[in-house]
Amino acid sequence: MDRDEILELSRKENQNRDLAELDVEVRAGNLGARVGAAVCCLVSALFIALTGMPTFSPWIIYCSIFGTKYAVRYRGLRRKDDLIFCVLFFVLGLVALVFFVLRLAGIVG
Repeated sequence: MDRDEILELSRKENQNRDLAELDVEVRAGNLGARVGAAVCCLVSALFIALTGMPTFSPWIIYCSIFGTKYAVRYRGLRRKDDLIFCVLFFVLGLVALVFFVLRLAGIVG
């Protein structure tokens, strides 16, 4: 392989995206995840303070986002820890969904 072929393969692999751009996107995603967790905590704490009951809806959304993130990572990288986090987040999201539906049905608090 000569230099031009290697560069062409690299462009195809990175979809003509700059490595600095990819790094910024990764950092933005990580910061967005932290902000999302903080907002879920804030909304949950505010809801508990005002109603005396926990809220589950922000956690359903948060867990589904992260379950999907780790599912995609596992599919691409085949790392065992990504699979564990994927299952964990989907189970937590499912538990929150069950409590959310039970509250809507009037069965739980």
